[in-house]
Amino acid sequence: MKEIVLEVVLEYRPEELRKWRGGRRVRAAESRTPATSAHPPACQFAEHFTLSLYRKAGWSGHRFYGLDEQAPRDARAAAGHIDVRRCFSAVQLQALARERGASAADPGLFLFRSSGDALFLEVTKGRERVPPERLQGLAQIRRVLGADVGVVYVKPHGPWYEPRQWELDLAAGSGRLLPRERESSSASLAGLWNVAGQ
Repeated sequence: MKEIVLEVVLEYRPEELRKWRGGRRVRAAESRTPATSAHPPACQFAEHFTLSLYRKAGWSGHRFYGLDEQAPRDARAAAGHIDVRRCFSAVQLQALARERGASAADPGLFLFRSSGDALFLEVTKGRERVPPERLQGLAQIRRVLGADVGVVYVKPHGPWYEPRQWELDLAAGSGRLLPRERESSSASLAGLWNVAGQ
């Protein structure tokens, strides 16, 4: 089974990035662990910005969590890990762990609602693209957990950007970027949810 994922494009204003940069040192000092991340600072802003918009739209969520059965090593992921375990059964998480292997990376954001809806997002900014192993992870999460998945591109307010599309092959557990179409289309916060078939 194959599914198409349309990139959601979120725009920020320069003052939002300046405000975030100004608070970064405070956030690092308040953290119980060193402010290190596999994601570069630009992507950290993009994830923070995306998470804040989805929270305003009624979602709860985490940048740090953990999809494996064991408690995460990073203390920042403890609350997210607990919420993952509330949304998915131990059997589902074990099946995902078998599917993904030990070296799998989790998507940038885990979002959920009290209704039981769950959503995993890869977030990119600038010239970043979603690597094949991340698309593979999205396909595996969609198939094994049944959760919705998506890709968000965060950009400065300005020129129009044509959203990209990915094809996820759920049976093969893989994904690929589709060539851009010539006709115009746009995506919104609600668009991601609709693209996921809800």
